[in-house]
Amino acid sequence: MMRLLFVIWFALLCWAHFLSGQESFLLEFNALSVYPVKYIKLLDNNSIAIAFPSGVDSVFTTASVRVSVEGEILSKQQFALEGVIDVNLFTLFSFDQIGDRAAFFIWYGGILGNSDSGFVLYDKQDSSYWGVSTYGDNVPDLYPIVAFLNPDSLLTNYWAGSAALGLSIYDIPTHEAVWNYTYYREGSSDNLDRIDTDVLNDGALISLLLNSFLERKMLLLSIDADGNVVHSKSFWEPSLADTVYYTPLVQEVDSEGNIYVGFWADAVMENRRAFIAKLDSSYELQWCKELKAENFPCKSMSLRATPDGGLFFSYVTYGDLPAIFGKLDESGNLLWYRGYSFYDPAIEIAEDGSIYFLSSKRYHEDGSCDQVWVLAKTDVNGDIEGCPQFDACLEVMDADLEFADEVWVREEGPSHDTMGVQPYDFPLTATPFCGTPTPPTLPSIHISEPARRT
Repeated sequence: MMRLLFVIWFALLCWAHFLSGQESFLLEFNALSVYPVKYIKLLDNNSIAIAFPSGVDSVFTTASVRVSVEGEILSKQQFALEGVIDVNLFTLFSFDQIGDRAAFFIWYGGILGNSDSGFVLYDKQDSSYWGVSTYGDNVPDLYPIVAFLNPDSLLTNYWAGSAALGLSIYDIPTHEAVWNYTYYREGSSDNLDRIDTDVLNDGALISLLLNSFLERKMLLLSIDADGNVVHSKSFWEPSLADTVYYTPLVQEVDSEGNIYVGFWADAVMENRRAFIAKLDSSYELQWCKELKAENFPCKSMSLRATPDGGLFFSYVTYGDLPAIFGKLDESGNLLWYRGYSFYDPAIEIAEDGSIYFLSSKRYHEDGSCDQVWVLAKTDVNGDIEGCPQFDACLEVMDADLEFADEVWVREEGPSHDTMGVQPYDFPLTATPFCGTPTPPTLPSIHISEPARRT
């Protein structure tokens, strides 16, 4: 009997050790080009997708890679638009993936005015591409989006002028637009800026910024699957001066319909202030918190609601480091946080609290760095095995928001032309590594073993 118990205990110990070894990883990709734009998307419990601009044979391309939670490359693809030559500007504005279907919003700017922009959809099941020129040669000042409402339905936006929002739903099996609508704020001709979206009750919740000479506020707009406006409000932080402008919002919707919004605002970079707010499904404010990391103004955020009513958040700072990650409880109180040594990462947060980072710098022990793609995953305690991370100092304070109802006018929108897509081979490998970075630009930050979560 004792021998049997020992065998069971030893087997469980080996299994636990195996799992612990698979929980975290740190990989370096030999991507062909490195740009600051990058996206990461958690697909399921077994894989994630990353997307970034790349290049091959002097051609600007877009690449995406699917990686298992153990760090294994599962699939990869790379493409460019057909017929777009003499390009000197290029970027990837938005990315989403659901199952084997991936969507990208890209923009090419040509030296001789030969520009084009729109979305491209890739279906791995038949290795097919198709694209639609929704912005044409217009520069996308209102950041474009692509978002899957379900596996067969894609939400995107199109150029409708600087003071309007053009939205479309595409049926993926038929490659046809279900509807195209242009939305205007009633009685306003102010420019709209930036955009984010999330699935909400078979429709979408859309957040926008308004940074005009007369008005500086944020907007929430929910639509149903048929493009009807369900609800809309504007909101702003009342203590901020009129000269402050708002910068991109991020949002998250939990299983109860509560809405979490992260935003940051400043007049100059040194005075940048970051906020996270929780609204109920009627847009009533539950709480609002200001986040402050001394000497490290906020550059971007990520949010992920948790089953216990709390909220995981990331706070990415200007400068090389750090990226801060933490958790708020259901009332917005800070439970814990810690810092990570990743440069300006795109971040995805799993339901169990493990974190994926996609960064574009690898640091060395002497403080130097390389421009490479780095993908990392922590375990559920926030650790990367064998890799010490940075301390961080974060303060969370109460804040407030004010709201006003918004009325939108909807009109029929135009149809759009298709774009040709050219696939390219994508030789890509990933190599595990772990270093102890010492960035020379931030001597006040020291490396330590941060306290584990409680």
